[in-house]
Amino acid sequence: MVSRLNISLRTAILGILHTKAWLVDDQHLYIGSANIDWRSLKQVKELGVAFFNCPCVAADARKLFDVYWQMGAPNSQIPAKWPADLATVFNANNPISATLNQQQSAVYLSVCFFPCFLR
Repeated sequence: MVSRLNISLRTAILGILHTKAWLVDDQHLYIGSANIDWRSLKQVKELGVAFFNCPCVAADARKLFDVYWQMGAPNSQIPAKWPADLATVFNANNPISATLNQQQSAVYLSVCFFPCFLR
């Protein structure tokens, strides 16, 4: 199933949520800058990373997707406290060990709702 969700957090914060990601069967994940159009795929330099058969990274990404769906609902608001089931044990100090291009890699996912460089 392919779904599209448009989320605008402009009224809640300064900035726009602009994530491009695919999560497939809770096993595979793509995160990158490419739009799915011919210019982005043929004429523009883009950056992305794909994880195949990596349920650990996909499970962590699922939490982000769940938040995006929740925030995309009509009249949604950023909660004062996020639910415990969205917590993760993976971070810069405790990354996921994953294989990328046949190389063992330390991976964690992070979201910055405010442009980090404006802080």
